[in-house]
Amino acid sequence: MSVPPGVVLAAAVLVGLAAWGIALFWRGRAKERATEASSHYESEAGFLGSQDSTPHND
Repeated sequence: MSVPPGVVLAAAVLVGLAAWGIALFWRGRAKERATEASSHYESEAGFLGSQDSTPHND
């Protein structure tokens, strides 16, 4: 029993599209995580930088 070449081609295209979609999804998640981590670091640095150790005599 032989599989028609069109079916093999269609299966290869579907597998390729699925792999591409998964790769884009993971790439987006990694970028999202990096952005989240950098914004967290910046907000922490901003908070720590806003604390002034010198007393103010107002």
